[in-house]
Amino acid sequence: MKSRLLGSVGGGPTRDDQIAGAWVSYVGASAVINSSYNVSSVTRNALADHTITFAKAFATASSYAVAGHGELSGTSSVFIDFKQNTSPSTTSFTIICGVGNGGTGDPTNVCILAVGKY
Repeated sequence: MKSRLLGSVGGGPTRDDQIAGAWVSYVGASAVINSSYNVSSVTRNALADHTITFAKAFATASSYAVAGHGELSGTSSVFIDFKQNTSPSTTSFTIICGVGNGGTGDPTNVCILAVGKY
């Protein structure tokens, strides 16, 4: 794969498919965005079921990777995963927020990072 080089804060080159293409911090229960880059909306479909929509599409649905973190009061661990039986697209993806006991819940704060190529 060819990639053009961009400058980085540290002075060395950075490939454009290795930088944040989108990120968002939002309130889980209301889907209110606190801050974001290249995210046009967050939709709360149901409890712990959220769709993140990009303002600018990625090159292909398989050209980006996603990492996430959530905080839920009184819970030792929260996981964020792609929702089963859904497929990420170039413009959006749907996640499920789960808790360590096997249940689901809306985290107080959700942070999502998507890294990939436009």
